Amino acid sequence: TAKQHVTDDYYLGLHRGMEACHQLISDGLKDSSSACVINEWCPHLNISQCSFTETRNAFTTMVYNPVPRQKKFYVRLPIVDDVEYTIKDSSDTDKSIAYQITPVPSTVEIVPGRDSNARFDLVFEAIVPGLETKSYLIEKGTKKYTAVKKFDLSKLGKFNGLGMTNKAIFMDVMNNWDGTYKTQIRHKDIKVDFGFYYYEPAVGDNSAWEKRASGAYIFRPNETAPVTPLGDPNHVETYSGPLFDELHCYYNDGWISHIMRTYHNSDEMNQVVEMEWLVGSIPIDDGGKEIVLRYTAKDIASGDVFYTDSNGRGLIERKRDYRETWELNVTESVSANYFPLNSRIGLKDDKNQMWVLTDRSEGGTSMESGQLEVMVHRRLLHDDAFGVGEALNESAYGKGLVVRGKHRVLLCNGDCAAESVAIAEDLFAEPVVQFGEPCYLEFLDNLLSEQQPDERAKINLPTTIKLLTMEKYEKSQILVRLENLATEGSPQNVNLADLFPGMTIASIESRTLDGNKAKAEVSRVEWDQTSQTDLRVPRYEVHSQIETNTILKIKDKDGKVVHRSGADFTVEIQPSSIVTYLVTIAA
Repeated sequence: TAKQHVTDDYYLGLHRGMEACHQLISDGLKDSSSACVINEWCPHLNISQCSFTETRNAFTTMVYNPVPRQKKFYVRLPIVDDVEYTIKDSSDTDKSIAYQITPVPSTVEIVPGRDSNARFDLVFEAIVPGLETKSYLIEKGTKKYTAVKKFDLSKLGKFNGLGMTNKAIFMDVMNNWDGTYKTQIRHKDIKVDFGFYYYEPAVGDNSAWEKRASGAYIFRPNETAPVTPLGDPNHVETYSGPLFDELHCYYNDGWISHIMRTYHNSDEMNQVVEMEWLVGSIPIDDGGKEIVLRYTAKDIASGDVFYTDSNGRGLIERKRDYRETWELNVTESVSANYFPLNSRIGLKDDKNQMWVLTDRSEGGTSMESGQLEVMVHRRLLHDDAFGVGEALNESAYGKGLVVRGKHRVLLCNGDCAAESVAIAEDLFAEPVVQFGEPCYLEFLDNLLSEQQPDERAKINLPTTIKLLTMEKYEKSQILVRLENLATEGSPQNVNLADLFPGMTIASIESRTLDGNKAKAEVSRVEWDQTSQTDLRVPRYEVHSQIETNTILKIKDKDGKVVHRSGADFTVEIQPSSIVTYLVTIAA
């Protein structure tokens, strides 16, 4: 919602910020005892572009895990040739890491502005402890890579259909016998059909509300024109490999494609299909279009109720054509039922659930029972007269904007709302990947005789605990902010000492949410209809010794600990709550 020149300035500011963060991370990862330099990064990995990995026969890849628990990541690197590679882990150089090579989709290869010779993606598993880095030495071989089986369905002759599965969830392809193919997701008794559609935007002179055009600020489809399907793919290729299976699906017009992907050895992704979609440049010869991706599970009788996230945190129950606090007069049924998504949208009945996890903020709805709809791209030719003064007709490199994104579709029998939170966080907290020259093995050889096993405790907080902040406050003091992403259930206990392996905590102090003030110094006005005498600063009690440890605890009048020093630094975090603590490290 800005004029194009303002948006361009935002791009510049974001780029400068990314460059500064990159330098900060590079400086933080420097090892003074090592000759290795890891300071290259590739900001265009989402379109399979990285000159560093494309032009070297050997290089080091460093993967940083930004979450406070061990995670498995699938690191995807662009390469030019489909030949065998050798990948070694810094913690176990005798063992080669499993990997897979798949081709870059043809629609990605022609993305405007892409400057790359990469025709393949090298994907490997990286298992990294919480808040740590791990290095991998990657060396290119000469033998042709043959571990992936490919099928081009247009060359298989007559067939009714085929399926690919990781034994928990299926990806099916059915022959429509008209040159197109229907793709479907299946988990036990749940079948999900999906497809791309577009809304024709309302057009008007904005002189009255009924003549308001759809634009940058509002989504207002033409209610007299039904949503238009963009058809089924006319070209499908399948790839089956050691780590994952993929379906590459291409559509007749050439400006839409998607990849369906299931992983073989990932417990977290066992019941998930990853949908990587590409839309653009949207043709506008016949007018603007607002593109949506629909997921329809007729086996889930969700009625008119569905759920969207609240700023990436809790869930809000939505009911079609309904508002809880007033009687809704529905004059525009589609736009009246669209809601913002930051991380997920879902629906359920008494047996099954379906969740769609997004990699960015999008709009979504459920216009029918068992159906979810997510808007992925828009290109419009008229302004909505709400202040921008320009149509939402963005371009880059002389063509309409191309967008590539990712959804993860979670299906389950029973309740998997908690799993949807964890998977949404995985999409949000992707690893930081940097590159350097292949000096790692030489460095290892020099130190191997003296190197001792890392016996430090690893950071492994509960799955629902999110580390929001770990920021230097003053000398020897760190501000820590934690969130419990669970929306219901029991509170989680977290020992803050687990976040600082190898260090000793002197004390912790509960702070206000913004961290500016100790809770012990805060006086909140408590409204009491029967008495106004107790508006003073709360009383605090001091507890002395517990067994042989000298522990100081300061509690407020409700019994909550606001300051603690001693040996036990376990804090309790309620569901859907955020806590802030100032941690003092012992000198």
